[in-house]
Amino acid sequence: MKAFCWLLLKYQSIMLRIIVHIFKTNYFRGSLFNENNVQKSQEYIDRLIAILDNREVKSAKLNDIIDVLRQVSKKLSTAKNPEALVMRLINYIRSVSMAGRLHYSKEEENLIINLEMIGQKVGLNGQYMADFGDKSQFYSIFEQIPKH
Repeated sequence: MKAFCWLLLKYQSIMLRIIVHIFKTNYFRGSLFNENNVQKSQEYIDRLIAILDNREVKSAKLNDIIDVLRQVSKKLSTAKNPEALVMRLINYIRSVSMAGRLHYSKEEENLIINLEMIGQKVGLNGQYMADFGDKSQFYSIFEQIPKH
């Protein structure tokens, strides 16, 4: 019985150390509270808007993507789950780009890939929530959706 009690106390001591370590390293909080991801996403989105706005020939699909980028840029800092918003943005961009046969320069593609890496932190839960090509998923019911 004494050996069992000693083993139980030792096990509790190890578990307590692990729990303290988890809380000290903020591992428990996860990526949802990472302000650095929000700032990086904002920076990538702003650069992507600037680059896409400077294109000489803009199709309706490209204008839709620019509208959504502006909307996400506006809502990113106040979003409850910014990584999920970025993932929906990436899914929208990929879907509309395929439908409109849009091609991107190397710099534009790198910005999209960087956003994709931030959006992947949300996992699989945010991927199948809405129609990828539906622009209205980024606007509230009180906001007017730009049409092109």
